[in-house]
Amino acid sequence: MRYVYLLLAGWLLVSCVQPTTTRNITFTLSAKGIPPGSTASVRGGDKPLSWQQDTPMQLDSIAGQYRLTVTMATGYRFTEYKYVVNGQFEFPEGANRKAVFGADKEVVLNDTFNTR
Repeated sequence: MRYVYLLLAGWLLVSCVQPTTTRNITFTLSAKGIPPGSTASVRGGDKPLSWQQDTPMQLDSIAGQYRLTVTMATGYRFTEYKYVVNGQFEFPEGANRKAVFGADKEVVLNDTFNTR
């Protein structure tokens, strides 16, 4: 009987693992209203992003946007993130932004700082 319990416990542990999907996520932040010479970055909860460290974005001055593309391997159907401009978090007392993933492995997020 003990053997049956061990097999059942092992099966439950293995079956609880969610399959991961690799996604390319492009964060796009409008530069409108952001002073020239500013820095913009993203923070988030899923690697390669981190809540402890900025991941810098690059300014495309022709398009008027900051951009960052990351590759994320995740079993979740969403990720949470916030933008940081000149060291200041957007929505300092508010909820994080949430990107919900569909079937597409290429995700483009188009946002404006401090605007939902």
